[in-house]
Amino acid sequence: SSDPYVKVFYKDALIGQSQVKKKTLDPEWNCSVKYMIGCDDAEKLKHAAPSASGLGPKFLLVLLDKDKVSADDPLGQVYIPINVNGIEPQWFPLQTGKQGEQYYCKKAKGEIQVEVPQG
Repeated sequence: SSDPYVKVFYKDALIGQSQVKKKTLDPEWNCSVKYMIGCDDAEKLKHAAPSASGLGPKFLLVLLDKDKVSADDPLGQVYIPINVNGIEPQWFPLQTGKQGEQYYCKKAKGEIQVEVPQG
């Protein structure tokens, strides 16, 4: 089992983090992170076509396994696109990330459900 938690990033800055769920492979966080994007990104959102291409602003969610003795182990990550209409609750498959990056996970598996309210 794992002690999983989620870190939420926007433009490489940590903007939020869930609680650690002890000894589980099926965590439920029901966690909320509020963040106001800047004017430049808001303008990009107004003119961007809704797509999953990843070209517009996005959040990065990194799942980690809390470790008391050594560094926390990455479990996978996912980019969540941002759009003016928000995102209804949706499941996103975890990805490995790019080899050599801080949160690279060779064997990422599973998925996470995310909702982004209309803002």
